[in-house]
Amino acid sequence: MKALGNGPFRKAELDDVIAQARAAPDGHAAEGAQARATNDVPIVSTPDGGAVDRAPGLRTAIATNLGLFRRVPAAAPLIPAAVAVVMLRDAGGEACIPMFIRAAGLARHPGQFALPGGKLNPGERAEVAALRELREELGLAVADDGILGSLDDFDTRSGFTITPVVLWSGSKAAELQPSDDEVAEVYLLTMPDLRAAVAGARPGTSRSFCLELPWGPIYAPTAAILYQFSEAALDGRPSRVNDFYQPPFARR
Repeated sequence: MKALGNGPFRKAELDDVIAQARAAPDGHAAEGAQARATNDVPIVSTPDGGAVDRAPGLRTAIATNLGLFRRVPAAAPLIPAAVAVVMLRDAGGEACIPMFIRAAGLARHPGQFALPGGKLNPGERAEVAALRELREELGLAVADDGILGSLDDFDTRSGFTITPVVLWSGSKAAELQPSDDEVAEVYLLTMPDLRAAVAGARPGTSRSFCLELPWGPIYAPTAAILYQFSEAALDGRPSRVNDFYQPPFARR
């Protein structure tokens, strides 16, 4: 079976992984069921921001940190939007966040890195929009009890106020079914790679702000949202990011 790591995966490759996963021996399925039953997702950050340890309890740690986090809403909201920062398991059982390159044919932000998300429908709450967009773009359904909390609103140069919604899913990344119309390539961001990128970043209004991920740099808004997720949700530090530098191409 081809492993999903932290590199790019096109729709056809994911289809192949899904097919092989479904054909796995019963012993493998039993192991997966046991892991889900014990909530055994083996990555959790140390409270002091040190090395990432292999241990159960990441969901509890994130939920606790977000429960203590004082979220800052936008003072003068623009067009409301939401993104999903969702925790999955990669082929090795490690926690990861799916993100992707937007399809070239999209009207807004084609070819750019993104988290699942989009504009809110009239009367729709950010949490509902994040769940809907995750289902539409990556084919992943998460129940309401998978909502762990939200980060600060982020105002974009393109005229949106994004509410990042943090979600928990015990699903395997191999179960994703990306939309052909919206997704060009899928990437899986592990917690060690995110923590390393945040540690090496120059946060704030500096034009050099980005997150250097294994496949290359990403910029705000996505980079700023992931930065705050690492700081607030993983490490319990209330860092603010709404003034982080957004490059001119973020307007597209």
